[in-house]
Amino acid sequence: MGSRQLPATDPNTEGAVLHNAVVAWNTQHLAQLIEQLRAEGHVMDEQDLRQISPLLRKHINSFGRYHFNLGRMKRQCQLNDN
Repeated sequence: MGSRQLPATDPNTEGAVLHNAVVAWNTQHLAQLIEQLRAEGHVMDEQDLRQISPLLRKHINSFGRYHFNLGRMKRQCQLNDN
């Protein structure tokens, strides 16, 4: 018997779990940002807010490839130590 590959849309796959986590995180942080902006006196049009989507994911690196600027990190750590 062969193994069954699940499509990415299956709610039990890692991709779906990651997607759901990103949407939940985005929703929470968008709500906090909107609340903060309103508390600061910014007027927000409800029609504009309806255009915002928590489905944004450009800030998530799902490929597991990362770039660290070690020189910058080292300089920053040295500045923090002083």
